[in-house]
Amino acid sequence: MERVGSEHFPDVRVCSRFLRDTRDRLCESQLLACAMRTLGAPEKRVDLDDADHSFDVLVRSGRTRAQVLARLVDEAAAWMLELP
Repeated sequence: MERVGSEHFPDVRVCSRFLRDTRDRLCESQLLACAMRTLGAPEKRVDLDDADHSFDVLVRSGRTRAQVLARLVDEAAAWMLELP
């Protein structure tokens, strides 16, 4: 993938949290990192190891999809509690 659909990022004026899966072929790590630098507001990125675009994980990871989704919920909740 050559782009992440981030043309609107410079116009973003609210805090952003990115929950990214490390096996996501639709969102390459370096492309997202470059795009995030153009955001007009504070941001944070959370990478979920071994998850794909649907947050499915490989059996050998030792985690279940439910565990990954629970972490996503925890990360999102913690972020919302930090907002002013």
